[in-house]
Amino acid sequence: MKKRHLVIGLCFVTSALISASAIRTNAASGDCDLSQTTLNKVVLTSSLPLVKGQALIDVDNPTPFITGMRVRVMSGSSLASTKFAEGRVGLIRDCTIAVNIDAVSGVGAIKNGRFSVAGETGRVGPRGFRGLTGATGARGIAGLTGPMGPIGLTGATRATGAIGPTGPTGSTGPTGATGATGATGPTGATGPTGATGPTGATGSTGPTGPQGVQGIQGIQGPVGPFGSYGSFYDTTTQTLTTTNTPIPMTFNQVTPGTNGVIAAGVSVVGGSKIYVEDTGVYNIQFSAQVAKEDAGIDTMDIWLSVDGSPVPWTNTSITIDTAKRYVAAWNFMVELTGGHYFQLLYSTADIQMSLLAVPPQTGPTRPGIPSVILTVTQVR
Repeated sequence: MKKRHLVIGLCFVTSALISASAIRTNAASGDCDLSQTTLNKVVLTSSLPLVKGQALIDVDNPTPFITGMRVRVMSGSSLASTKFAEGRVGLIRDCTIAVNIDAVSGVGAIKNGRFSVAGETGRVGPRGFRGLTGATGARGIAGLTGPMGPIGLTGATRATGAIGPTGPTGSTGPTGATGATGATGPTGATGPTGATGPTGATGSTGPTGPQGVQGIQGIQGPVGPFGSYGSFYDTTTQTLTTTNTPIPMTFNQVTPGTNGVIAAGVSVVGGSKIYVEDTGVYNIQFSAQVAKEDAGIDTMDIWLSVDGSPVPWTNTSITIDTAKRYVAAWNFMVELTGGHYFQLLYSTADIQMSLLAVPPQTGPTRPGIPSVILTVTQVR
């Protein structure tokens, strides 16, 4: 699976944040949703590298964005986010916006990200210069982060401005639910930006007024001990429609926080493709309940595939005789690249073999049996 990164240089001059000639349209006008919506419903449609600098970002709807506003892009792959990038919006064209990224958290890239408004950073306004001749002119106005206003002429002597108040501490993100590995709590809300202090008094070389105090960023929830992880399963019996053909094992319980599913940085797409966000070494463990309904002795092969290609020396065969059930359970230790996927594949010559799921039973009361259980843990 290929990732694309779009980065260009931005030039901040007065109120224009980027030249219109540097923006390209990311989709035909018929593909860009221009209906009115809110910022938290906008979805990132391109991959955004977590590096500071200037970038072009593709979104599914540009209507909530305003040139000059400061936004945060957060990882949207789970209930909790340990990745984000912040910056100021420049020129907006169709579903592409220009952003000057000046703050990041995490490594790699953000995919399927969500947006929120980010707090402003206080900035000291420019100091007025002594005029050569003539009457005293107006002093320069203090600007926020972004384009700087023109230098003012020498202003009248004034008292030193007071330091702006400190923004309140953002609320602490809640602790994730207890499971095999605790889920990561969501990032706390960003505290508001402190007010900018006024320009200091002008003298022969007048002192500069103090900078406004920046708001404090919210506290981030705890991170799992091994990085990315995921636990998924399937509650249906997976039957064969053809023999001697590679068939992927599927999963229908894949939503974090629902029916015991937990995941951060690992997700299931299309029922069978398991994607990882971060590059690293992963321990892949599974168990499958294999059943044979007819007479005779038959064999089932099970192996690992990465990005559609079988991984060498990962196949294992199990042999089952008349009307019996067996559990296939083993694990693989593989290195995976962020943004890529793997699958568990199987095949057999007997169409009467299946991956069997059993609903909850009584006498005694006991839980159901999934046809397949999968856990994925990043170990490095």
